[in-house]
Amino acid sequence: TLPILSSVRFDETLPNGLVVTVTRIPFGLAMQDPLREFHDDRSIDVAKTMGSIWLHVEDPATGAMVACAMYAADPLVVRCDTVDVMSGYRRKGVATALYRIASREFAAPVVPSPLLSDDAREFWKGKTQISWP
Repeated sequence: TLPILSSVRFDETLPNGLVVTVTRIPFGLAMQDPLREFHDDRSIDVAKTMGSIWLHVEDPATGAMVACAMYAADPLVVRCDTVDVMSGYRRKGVATALYRIASREFAAPVVPSPLLSDDAREFWKGKTQISWP
């Protein structure tokens, strides 16, 4: 697992045209850093010693928020802390795309978190990890 060593924010476009804002947060981000206002890693419940990735997805056609997610890693694995895809966009590959971005950013597969919602259990059914590409 590659650590996140500095904070950075960038946008990328998914194949379906949705725009993802990716924010990389290093472990131990200074309390006075302005990114903490919206990306406070103290709210993440999974191990985060290698940093965290925050993803915000918008539909550029409407400006509507489509999904948001937080991923964090320790030296061994990447896990999803939270992923929320709005109902009109579910089962269209949005969550899978976000998992793959997290895998790419940490250069490691994402494995399921030990605490899964009903939707997450359904998502992970038959999978043990998600990797980039």
